[in-house]
Amino acid sequence: DSEDDELPPLEDAVSAESIQDFDEAIDEADAREAAVTKAAAKEAVETAVAAEARAAEASAAGAALAAAEKQRAEEERAAREAQAAQVAEAEKWAAFEAAQAAEEGRRRAVDAAAAAAAEVEKGAEAKRAERKAAKERAREEREAEAAAVARMNREADHKASEAQKQAKKEEKKKARQEA
Repeated sequence: DSEDDELPPLEDAVSAESIQDFDEAIDEADAREAAVTKAAAKEAVETAVAAEARAAEASAAGAALAAAEKQRAEEERAAREAQAAQVAEAEKWAAFEAAQAAEEGRRRAVDAAAAAAAEVEKGAEAKRAERKAAKERAREEREAEAAAVARMNREADHKASEAQKQAKKEEKKKARQEA
């Protein structure tokens, strides 16, 4: 009974820890994703402003070619940043799945602890029953012993009584013979 009272706090502690770990992992992944997205947006704005300025300045074909090359580099960087955002999202899912697995493991551990406690209780119950049966056998043996002693005492009393009767008969016989 006391083991049952101790189990829920253990379960709550493990569950709270799992949930906290899961929340921290999600918060970290969200923060990384937000930082990457913010940087990408900032870069996109800066890129657009720079591109406008360059387009206004660029009158020669060389300037236009340089702007196109720069634009390609900016697009490549934007693609890399989008890929980094995808990686952050994948990490968030991995953290979520790990937290789910941890919670499942915790649930299995709690179930195993409950089963072990039940086995211990079953063993204690069997020992109590065994002790009770042993006490009952000892009581029956004492009663049987007491009954045997009482029977032997009755038989001894009966024999003594018979011996006294016999002795009185013998005395009377003797007395009659002498008379």
